[in-house]
Amino acid sequence: MCDAKLKTVLSLFSPVASKLDALSSNGPATDANCVKLNTNENPFPLPKSVMQSAIAAIEHQYLYPEDDNLSLRAAASDAYGFSKDQVIAGNGSSELLGLIYRAFLAPGDRVAMLSPGFSFNRKLAMLQG
Repeated sequence: MCDAKLKTVLSLFSPVASKLDALSSNGPATDANCVKLNTNENPFPLPKSVMQSAIAAIEHQYLYPEDDNLSLRAAASDAYGFSKDQVIAGNGSSELLGLIYRAFLAPGDRVAMLSPGFSFNRKLAMLQG
């Protein structure tokens, strides 16, 4: 995944760079009859109605979203009865899971994983140390 020079450069910026080889992709499913669901990727095409709805929803969206996601957090807090300070919004589950791991794990902590499960959980725990 990383050649020696890239590892050296990365190690200057991140203490976890030496672990990057262990975090390579799980790769494609090896059996044509197998549907791989552990990499957060949908193996099936989107229905045309979903694509048309998505295109219609974004036709006039050309500005960056709020950097603090305040509108989304306010709507979620209203819907579920929390204060907006208790709601976190992120750029997908991987970012939010990473924040959770960083908040609750210290380097050297042990983590139990369920199998089958979302394979990226293991990788996030390894990156935490």
